[in-house]
Amino acid sequence: TVASYWAGVGGTGDAPRCVCGSSLIRVSCEQRADQFIRQVYPQVRRDSDRFPEFRQQIMRRRRSIAICDLCDQHIPFLVGASGIWTCESGMATILHAESYDVCDRCFAEH
Repeated sequence: TVASYWAGVGGTGDAPRCVCGSSLIRVSCEQRADQFIRQVYPQVRRDSDRFPEFRQQIMRRRRSIAICDLCDQHIPFLVGASGIWTCESGMATILHAESYDVCDRCFAEH
């Protein structure tokens, strides 16, 4: 949505906050896939030849890259067509043991 895009590029001032207090950042599905790979497969370095292979596998095999923590719906993996609001802290907080993701629809509604 326009509101999600504008907030993602800094059009509203302060970044929206996650439940843990860190900032929510809007990333592309490709960027969220990269974060997922780094979290689940830390042994695969981003500059390795295997990293793009992992991303391609995720894009082919998964119908979504994340589940929205507000509506519990899958966030579709649509290259270049959608974004995901995710906590900049990733899994580095006790307040959400996994990453915290919000779809554009929920972001606009809440």
